[in-house]
Amino acid sequence: MKRTAGYSSHLMFTSALILGALSAPSLAAQNPSGPELYFYPAKGWSVAKSEAQMCSIASQFNNGFTIRFEGDQKWVQGMQINFAQDIFEPDKDYDISLSIPGVQDTDFRATSRGRDSLRIGLRRDKEFYKALRKSAVLDMNLEGNDFRFYLTGFSKSAGDFENCMAGGEMAEAGESRFMVNETIAMEEQMHGPAAAVVEISPENPQPVVQEIPQKTIHKLGKQTISTSRAGTDEILSTDVEGIVKPTGETKGRQRLSEQLAKQIAEDPSLIDVNMDEQNQQPSPVREALSMPPNMPEMLPAHDEALTPAPIETSAQEEKLVVVETEATPPAETLLKPVEEKEIDVAEASALETPPAEPEHIQSSTPPVKVHKESYSSEADFTEIEPAAAASNIAAQDLRKQVLSLENIVQNLKDENTALTNELQTALRESEEERLSISSENWNLESATMKFNEAERQIKRMGQQLQKERAKCKAEKQELEAMLFDPQVTSDAQLARLAELESQLMKARKELDDQRAHYEERIRSLERRASAE
Repeated sequence: MKRTAGYSSHLMFTSALILGALSAPSLAAQNPSGPELYFYPAKGWSVAKSEAQMCSIASQFNNGFTIRFEGDQKWVQGMQINFAQDIFEPDKDYDISLSIPGVQDTDFRATSRGRDSLRIGLRRDKEFYKALRKSAVLDMNLEGNDFRFYLTGFSKSAGDFENCMAGGEMAEAGESRFMVNETIAMEEQMHGPAAAVVEISPENPQPVVQEIPQKTIHKLGKQTISTSRAGTDEILSTDVEGIVKPTGETKGRQRLSEQLAKQIAEDPSLIDVNMDEQNQQPSPVREALSMPPNMPEMLPAHDEALTPAPIETSAQEEKLVVVETEATPPAETLLKPVEEKEIDVAEASALETPPAEPEHIQSSTPPVKVHKESYSSEADFTEIEPAAAASNIAAQDLRKQVLSLENIVQNLKDENTALTNELQTALRESEEERLSISSENWNLESATMKFNEAERQIKRMGQQLQKERAKCKAEKQELEAMLFDPQVTSDAQLARLAELESQLMKARKELDDQRAHYEERIRSLERRASAE
């Protein structure tokens, strides 16, 4: 019976789709709730904008297929699927069924673009795109072939795609969204995005200018004291020449500060400040009499020493602030000199100064921080050559080479075993990875993300366990080789090693004898069989 050309093209199309599906890794067993063949994105979703103001979002799946959505300012216009194989006739229509499990099932008319792509128009069905974004699962039926596409990460990148269609700015080029850290997403959802950092720069501080009176006149009783700025500066200077040394007559006198304190304590009216009658402001007496905090205390001296030396000043305008205050003259007892008494040196030496009581000072030292650093090293005894083994250098070198080759072979075997176990684990996990969607309330994307994260953690822990086992085994073999090294073993161990070697040679000889016996018997049986 002749087969038509349509049947041949249909058979070729079906075979190509099956071969393309089998090129992807098999990840699951049979699932009655969905298609047997399903695929997931191998790359992130990328958003692009063409010169014709056409936006697109696309991703390549693990079997080589590519799904791209296209849209403009009027919303999503269509979906294009690239099958990466020349299986279609150009500009031909095909019936295709697209369904979102548990939500929507729609039949479309797809048009081939070239020999490897189909384009499906979505202009009249806007709700299909919205439902697909929420579900992120797409089932396809093309001429009896069922496929399932998991659009992992599509809902996250669809925001940039819709923003591009609305005319907004897109994300930076090359940015792809495939897997999103669920912890960061939950943190942003609960607390909102992090606040922007605002830099506050303080204003430039303005200098504070304080006027210092050039000349001040004080009236104490019937006496008037005039102090110029030059004289004050000379008195307040820390130069050695400006400091007046006390003489023998002034040693017994009280200091000027002590006299003033005593005088103010007797008559508090000396420190009353008169208010200005016109402006009702404090009189500048306090400003004129105020002393800087770091001014040194002066000792009384003769009148001649208090007379300021003449200083040449430049011709400048000087502000004169005249302050008149009435003060009570000092007591007469303050002006009388103190009588000097002669003290005998012997009596002075006899006077004992009471010892000062020691002050108890409590001090505590901070806790000492001890930093421990441990180092591990391996002893290499291969270079130590005892005098007794000097004649066996060649045998020892050969033994070392044999041990090193055995270690290499063992390491390769361990790596091969680890890779085999990992491959078997991956295959076993892939068989249990398929998910079934029974209702529209199932959040497939969240479940997929959690599953993938748990799978990565399990793989990482398994690899770490395999590495630790291999490391332990290698260390054990190294210790065993070191114990049987003739350079570090005793005579008894050498004798035991020789005995084991002789037993090994004996066993090999017996094995060879048995093999020869069996071969001879086989030949005799063959001769007998040929003779019969």
